[in-house]
Amino acid sequence: MEGNMMKNPEIKGLLLRFTVILMIILVLGGSVFFNLWDRFNRELIEKNIGIMGKLISTHPELKEEIVTAFVNESTTNEVTAGLEAARKYGYTVGMPTQITPVAQKFYGRFLGWGIGGIFMGFLLFFGTSLVFIRGTYKKIRLLSEGAEKIVEGDFTSRLPELDEGAFAKLAHQFNQMSKVLEGNLERLKMEKIFLKNITSDISHQLKTPLASLKMFHELMLDEGMDQDTQRQFLLKGEQQLERMEWLIKSLLKMARIEAGAIEFKKEEASMLKTIEDGVEHLRPRAEAKGQFLEIENSDEDILFVHDPNWVAEAISNMVKNAIDHTEYGGKIEIGISETPIMVRVTIADNGEGIAEEDLPHIFERFYKGKNNIQGSGTGIGLALAKVIIENHHGRIAVKSKLGGGTTFIISFLKGII
Repeated sequence: MEGNMMKNPEIKGLLLRFTVILMIILVLGGSVFFNLWDRFNRELIEKNIGIMGKLISTHPELKEEIVTAFVNESTTNEVTAGLEAARKYGYTVGMPTQITPVAQKFYGRFLGWGIGGIFMGFLLFFGTSLVFIRGTYKKIRLLSEGAEKIVEGDFTSRLPELDEGAFAKLAHQFNQMSKVLEGNLERLKMEKIFLKNITSDISHQLKTPLASLKMFHELMLDEGMDQDTQRQFLLKGEQQLERMEWLIKSLLKMARIEAGAIEFKKEEASMLKTIEDGVEHLRPRAEAKGQFLEIENSDEDILFVHDPNWVAEAISNMVKNAIDHTEYGGKIEIGISETPIMVRVTIADNGEGIAEEDLPHIFERFYKGKNNIQGSGTGIGLALAKVIIENHHGRIAVKSKLGGGTTFIISFLKGII
């Protein structure tokens, strides 16, 4: 704990200031003491010299003995004799300081300087402590103000992290907490917007098939309707139900992916097999339109780290889009190749193509081109494919010309899981 405290710049700064102040007090106090002591010694010597002069002037014949008595050490017998003589006049070792002029003067000076020194030391310590407390209080105030802003919903508040020590660590942790709370709030807002949008999308997209089903049901309640007509309505109703089922499943898949509820099970698997699994169930659909569906380079097996089921889903949606927008007897070719850094999949058709103004929007949810007068598709397949591919660190590019076919180019970077 002590080691941790000494790492704080505030504590180290306070101790350094106190040490400097203590050294200043010691130096000044020592200087004053020795100065007072020197003056006391001088005045004592002057006092003794005055006594010596008075004795010599009274007894000049004893000059040598008098000077020797003041200069040399006194013997025990001399001290005893002096004490006995002085005691008769009330002059003893224990007499009050006030009676001794030299001692009284030294005592007054020492007391005055001592009190002044203590007062100055107190002011220095008080001033240093006040500066330390003000600095600490300022940091606490900044922390308090930042916390108040967070309580009020402002998560952009940040504390300075320029120093080291406990306050700097606290400021860093506060800033990290603020960032996390800001991120969580932003995520909640995005999830709320996403939930609102997805709910609105589902509601909007289900209106048409539900209205059709309701109309078919009401028409079939007509008792005069013949069986062939009822069968046609049943087949149309089945198509609408299939469309609703596919739409709802696709929307739920996209919602789960965008909400981060899907954990892709990536493994090193054959990209060729993934593509075959994605288009196999679409071959009857292509054959029904007399279309030629081919996987090029089918002899070349390319291994790539991905989730086979989800990538097959993306390929399937894009091939389905190509089938829907290619005329009877058209051609759809799927190519696969690799370089040292990426795996590339191309899906090319010779269908109706995409208008230039539609190209930037084709991967948006429920977007349908301006020339899509037949109303085929739901506008969800390409959006779902894009989300899946981007979650595999891939990207989609598209080349198309109205009336000249469309080519989708999918690129996956190798070595990224």
